Amino acid sequence: MNQAAEPSDLLARVAAGDDAAFTALAGPQQRSIFRHCYRMLGSGADAEDAVQDTLERALRRWHRQSQSWPGWSRSATTSSRGR
Repeated sequence: MNQAAEPSDLLARVAAGDDAAFTALAGPQQRSIFRHCYRMLGSGADAEDAVQDTLERALRRWHRQSQSWPGWSRSATTSSRGR
């Protein structure tokens, strides 16, 4: 049986270009990010687009974060919607 990878292990794998590690890291947060986007935007379709934008932005900039992954992903969501 496989044990769940630690977030720090996943971050190291993401740094190495492992897309599956990013999916494992981001997957559990997608629902929370969606709810946050939906509250801000009021539209399911717009919220889905915002989730994708947020996760793409997170993948490109994950290494600059200094907060925990969930905190940073929420911060990235909010700031990306202001553009």
